[in-house]
Amino acid sequence: MRGTALARPADEEGAGPQTPRRNILLVNCLDGKGGASGIAVELLRGFYAAGNEVRLAVSRKTLQDERVLDMPAPPLSRAWTRLCHSLADGLGARPGLARFLRGHLADPVRAYCENRGREAFNHPGSRALLDRLPWRPDVIHCHNLHHGYFDLRLLPDWSRRHPVVLTLHDAWLLGGHCVHSFQCERWRTGCGACPGLDIYPPLKRDATARNHRRKKDIYSRSRLYVTTPSRWLLDKVEASMLASGTVRSRVIPNGVDTTIFRMGDRAAARRKLGLPEDAFIVLFVAEDPRENLWKDYATLKRAFERLEGRFSRKTVLLALGGGASGEDLGGRVRILPFESDPNLVAGYYRAADVYAHAAKAETFPTVILEAMACGVAVVASSVGGIPEQVRDGETGFLVGLGDDALFAERLAALERDPALARAMGENAGLLAAERFSHRRMHAEYLDWFEEVIEDFGQRNART
Repeated sequence: MRGTALARPADEEGAGPQTPRRNILLVNCLDGKGGASGIAVELLRGFYAAGNEVRLAVSRKTLQDERVLDMPAPPLSRAWTRLCHSLADGLGARPGLARFLRGHLADPVRAYCENRGREAFNHPGSRALLDRLPWRPDVIHCHNLHHGYFDLRLLPDWSRRHPVVLTLHDAWLLGGHCVHSFQCERWRTGCGACPGLDIYPPLKRDATARNHRRKKDIYSRSRLYVTTPSRWLLDKVEASMLASGTVRSRVIPNGVDTTIFRMGDRAAARRKLGLPEDAFIVLFVAEDPRENLWKDYATLKRAFERLEGRFSRKTVLLALGGGASGEDLGGRVRILPFESDPNLVAGYYRAADVYAHAAKAETFPTVILEAMACGVAVVASSVGGIPEQVRDGETGFLVGLGDDALFAERLAALERDPALARAMGENAGLLAAERFSHRRMHAEYLDWFEEVIEDFGQRNART
């Protein structure tokens, strides 16, 4: 999809508008695949298919589509940045000065904030965004606002002039810097004395308490309609400083393309991928699974080591998404490179007996929904929003954080009882088709927008 225009999706063709035609502005850091970016692009696609006028504003445009807008800095700022980078390029013999030009002089406000551990909100490109639209938005739908492209200070003014729906895909808005707090609870009380400055997005110094206060002030002056993909994350919102600026909230689970991720013939999938038809295959999908901060490859690997010699048939763990292919544990663990073709990824899901997802922190992982939609039983860590995806004992098994022994036992149970694995996979496929499709996600958001627009109008009429 990168670099191509957005087409009307096959499962939405001919559906026609189910709600009044609306002007919808989506805001997200990127327009690529995966995570929040993939959801934002899919909502652009679905809202358009339902007959709405839609624009997606991003920090850096890659899709060749007129409905995607970038948010560049003003011309003078861009010219200054280009000049600093050009001067730096000519200073190969003086790397220190070149780094100063690129890292400090090119954007002095950002450099000042970064050196002091402060989150920089000085992004004038986002301030001019509404003036570039061909129409007044009925709804502004914001997604990830980190990545350093959006001025968070716009929210109070925007949310008084327009209904602003804020969909959280992580917890960055709830604390002083990190997108996931793991076991830390300082976000509840104001941050400070941060134990994880290296967690993305990392800070050079601990200004987390100051960052927390700035966000809290912004939210206290805002009127936001907050949506999360999981009840787990919405519970965090309600316990956080963002609650002061939330007028209404709702859980709307993310969806997947069930025209691609669907149940199919396992043996045929294995033949197509060149995988052994008689093996017990466990699949794990993650970007660079061995180094991914949010995933728990170490626990999954230990669980697999515990299974050594316990099965009569060959067992293989496929880790899809690594930076380079390779093998581990005597060839029983295969690290496969990232695959961008969703049809091929769906083939790997269908080829697996079990999808295993060990994680340290998750909001609502799309890969689990994809696996379920392909009819695969899931064994996953019981963290974040995963328990709202996997029904323990029905569509798979949930395992405590870092519990490699139980992880191994659950995998062994599914290896010993192929009928159980198939039944759980079928249950997962049916659940995903009913609850986690793109069509359902589009419809729930559009229904929610109508409620938001009505509530916004009533609140304005009272003031």
